Amino acid sequence: LYDRGIDLVRCLSNRYDVVIDTEQWHRLSAIVAAVTQAPLRLGFDTNNRGTLFTHQAAYSHDEYEAVSFANLIAPLTEQPFTFDHDAPFIELVGDIPVELSLSGVELNRVVAVFPGASVRERRWGGRNYGKVSKTLSDRGYIP
Repeated sequence: LYDRGIDLVRCLSNRYDVVIDTEQWHRLSAIVAAVTQAPLRLGFDTNNRGTLFTHQAAYSHDEYEAVSFANLIAPLTEQPFTFDHDAPFIELVGDIPVELSLSGVELNRVVAVFPGASVRERRWGGRNYGKVSKTLSDRGYIP
């Protein structure tokens, strides 16, 4: 959207009832949300962005991200968010590809490790993720 100015102009020429800014730190998306003049503008109250929204949500690196995003949309849902940390949130349905076949293995011992990050400050390096994966494996998990 920001790469081609004409796309941004077209976007801003529309009327919106609700704008939800899911960015946590950068200010440009908060400015764009404010410029829309949507009556409901939801965003994270971080990095001096909160005043640009009609509804602000706290964001903390110490909180599970799913909870932060649920809190972000809470003004729209009007329902409290509950999250069972012990229940899997991704269900395996249908046939599992042969490469992922885990015959004889408890599926609750499988852990996905995602070593990527789009923000430099969140990049941790392959060696660190390798150590985490080895520790998980040593403890009986399948990373």
